[in-house]
Amino acid sequence: MADDPPFLSIPLKGSSASAILRVEDPAVLEANNLDVGFWVVLDDGPVEKSIGLIGHGRGRLPQKGWKTRRLANHPVGPRHRTYDAECLGRDGSMIYVVGSQFGPKKGPLSPRRAFLARFDEAAVTTKLKKSDVPLEIVHRPFALHRLINDALRASQLEAIPLGPSGRRAYIESTLRRAAKKDRAWVGDVRVEDWPINLECIEFAPDGVLLGLRYPCTAEGHPIVVRIDSLEPLFHPDAALPRAQEVWVLEEVGQREHAAGLRGMERVGDAMHVLSGPIASPGRTRTLLDDYPGARNTRCVHWVLNAEGNAEVVRKFRRRERLEGMAHLPDGRWCYVVEDRGERELRIYSA
Repeated sequence: MADDPPFLSIPLKGSSASAILRVEDPAVLEANNLDVGFWVVLDDGPVEKSIGLIGHGRGRLPQKGWKTRRLANHPVGPRHRTYDAECLGRDGSMIYVVGSQFGPKKGPLSPRRAFLARFDEAAVTTKLKKSDVPLEIVHRPFALHRLINDALRASQLEAIPLGPSGRRAYIESTLRRAAKKDRAWVGDVRVEDWPINLECIEFAPDGVLLGLRYPCTAEGHPIVVRIDSLEPLFHPDAALPRAQEVWVLEEVGQREHAAGLRGMERVGDAMHVLSGPIASPGRTRTLLDDYPGARNTRCVHWVLNAEGNAEVVRKFRRRERLEGMAHLPDGRWCYVVEDRGERELRIYSA
């Protein structure tokens, strides 16, 4: 299926969708007169203003009738203190949104991106613009950063070395800012750390899988960290979750074309992952300054079988940057694709 043309392409005008998750509750589709829908999150504002739904109106032609609506919600927790929603995951009817834990291209790491939020899909019983769904928000600066860094150190795997550009932008500048402003999290970022860029989560029977865009291994393979639960992070006085396993996708990525994860979804007994460049190009100094070969890393959709072997489902052109994927019951896949600066929703035939 490499490089096959999409069955359907829908432009996402004015949307910076950064993750996608299929709506499963038929009542949500019924309330909004849709035959299919996808939750999306935007990466350019606070999380309470960044959750939306893209859906296709019932009875409309496949290319027509697509609409986007923001979820009207009632934030429970800090408002206007979050930014850069990058992960969507489902645990039953609960939808989880997680920040990237990262920072802007020129650094430093941003506490605003270290958040979690969740809402109950089953509570969306009216049209989105008329809804008032409770959205639980927690702000835990660098909690996941610390947990993942400690798990990587304990695993003793050889992670990709943090080069001078990345260290200056993301670690040294963060430590200087923390010391200058006497932040409460001053001890949660350490000089030996990797900056963490979290891009996808997936709930599994034995825990929660955290897919990293950065770091990857020294051989250019993506990393997944399995923790026991996200629940403790929603309780400020609780201890951090425990890391259970650090898992390397050894058939994905190469030393000269390092790859991180952009999406992850379990379908039956198979795990599907979306890999891509470890960082996005930009005018300012980024991680790509330290790993120039990663600029040519293509986005690829892989399926992992029960033995963990990876097979290619679909390859994308180098100029196409993917922001997430979602599976449809009929076997088709939907992707958020950015091509030449424009984002669109693409659905491919099964």
